[in-house]
Amino acid sequence: MNPLRKGLLALALCAAVDAGAAGYRVLVYTKAVGFVHASTPAGIQCLQELGGLNGFTVDISQDTAAITPANLAKYAAVVFLNTYGTVFGSRQEQAFQGYLQGGGGWVGVHAAVNCETGWAWFGGLLGNGAWRNGERFGNFPNIRESKSHAIVRDLPDTLTFNEEYYGYKTNPRTAVDVLYRADESPADKTDHPSAWAHEYAGGRAAFMVWGHYDATYLDPGFRKFLANAILWAAHRDAVAMGKTPSPSSFPIGTGTGLSISRQTDGLRIYLPLAGTHSLRLWNEAGKLLLVASFQGGRATDIRIPDGGSLGVILARIDGGSDGSGRETAFQGRILPPL
Repeated sequence: MNPLRKGLLALALCAAVDAGAAGYRVLVYTKAVGFVHASTPAGIQCLQELGGLNGFTVDISQDTAAITPANLAKYAAVVFLNTYGTVFGSRQEQAFQGYLQGGGGWVGVHAAVNCETGWAWFGGLLGNGAWRNGERFGNFPNIRESKSHAIVRDLPDTLTFNEEYYGYKTNPRTAVDVLYRADESPADKTDHPSAWAHEYAGGRAAFMVWGHYDATYLDPGFRKFLANAILWAAHRDAVAMGKTPSPSSFPIGTGTGLSISRQTDGLRIYLPLAGTHSLRLWNEAGKLLLVASFQGGRATDIRIPDGGSLGVILARIDGGSDGSGRETAFQGRILPPL
């Protein structure tokens, strides 16, 4: 066995991985108690079409029986499409919280801010308890606030939708990355975030206020935003999959003191950069294997389920600081032991 090869990291970036290669699944949850939006069937059709175009299979359910740990494990992301009222019992809350903490993704469409209003953890998922508080109907421009986030980097500076725009009990801005805000002036000059995203409790969450009317689901800008949000939440966006490295990315291990060695059941990882770092691992088909965190400055053993039978593993590391104030981000391929 060549000791120099055991556990070495190939320096080539994972450019060959395609976001749709995994053939992954997305659960669309539509349970509504108290009010059912007439646009939900149009939303289902839109999501099914987006799945066909972007390489994911869509399963539709309004049954709480779908919200179990075993069933949620099948899905790279869960979409709440116009959910309303109390849509979970305590068992479903536990299962869904565990799913997010395990690295799952959530996308909320329109009335998702009308559900689970008594569950504080879900309020954090929404972003700072941003449940609905009033509404305004109108054909308003939505102004892009981020040019770098994976969901919106290829979207226009303005999207205009004739929609129902919600107010929120608490403005989510301090807890999330606002991607678009609705300009409802001159009638209302207050801050109206209309789409946002953030990482929460180990997973990813994105929300858009649009989706009250059927016509919205036919709009190319809306469809692009929704598709991008699902890809990002499912960790299939270009950066997460290593297709387009972020500006601070390097081939894994380059000039950082990073070392990773393959063990029989996982990895031993050491990164001298201070701070808490997050680690994501995929197999070569693009299936997310693991989301974990580790501390810089000491060796950490990370166990991977069925790690001994895996071939090449794709890795991404984020977080910490290299002393310059720049966030570190490394991605690359970890070769199996010879």
